[in-house]
Amino acid sequence: MRWLNGAPKWGQCLGLVLTGVCLFFLVGCGGRSSGATSGGMSSKESRINAHLQMGTAFLEVGDNNSALAEFSKAELLEPNNLDVIANLAQTYFRRGDLPEAVTRYQKVLALDPTRTEAHNNLGLVYLRQRDFAKAREEFNICLKDPTYSQVHLAQFNLGLLEESEGHLDKAADIYLQVIAAREMPEAYFRLGRLAADRGDTRGAVDYYLTTVRLSPRYADAFYALAESYEKLDMKDEAAEAYGQVITLNPNTARAIEAQTRVRRLLGYQ
Repeated sequence: MRWLNGAPKWGQCLGLVLTGVCLFFLVGCGGRSSGATSGGMSSKESRINAHLQMGTAFLEVGDNNSALAEFSKAELLEPNNLDVIANLAQTYFRRGDLPEAVTRYQKVLALDPTRTEAHNNLGLVYLRQRDFAKAREEFNICLKDPTYSQVHLAQFNLGLLEESEGHLDKAADIYLQVIAAREMPEAYFRLGRLAADRGDTRGAVDYYLTTVRLSPRYADAFYALAESYEKLDMKDEAAEAYGQVITLNPNTARAIEAQTRVRRLLGYQ
């Protein structure tokens, strides 16, 4: 996730998006399946709900292929079910099938133009495709909707867009606006990265400490915090932060690297 020499690469920005609250929303439509009866759920609606629940469970554990299979079964039962379409769009995004994600989000908006969270998610797809003009348009739609309760997410994503275009000062201003309205860990993390990139290591530490206070399982923030402590020659603090990474992400390449750095800091190699 570290940025080097100027503007961040999109893949690094997207990594945060995939781990942050702005990624996707499993939003219910509030409606009933066309086969429902006044006495309760129809058999078809029960099957649709079962597939939605199974698909959601698979998404939560990162099994995108199984999630896609469940949501696709639900789509066959009711092609215009908004919950089904939105979850399919989300799953295609996670699989990296961006054209299918665009198609599904556009269908959601064709069926229900008031579903603002679909604009936010569609903007994320366009951002990953590096279609910055379309992404900006979608995020701005969210910002202009006074009824949208997650406006801070669209604003944060607009900050990611500015980063992707290399407008780092604009991105920082947006993140500051976000945290002025809401303590959003991801915004503090991005501000930490921007501070680190301009050589303000102590400022970066402050932002990272706020990040992990708000989100104690934010492994990337602990890793960035540890790197900053190393630069300040605060070896004990760096070792402790790397230890948090090892605890949160065991048996990963990141944890192995953190272990190597801890051993070096403590003089074991």
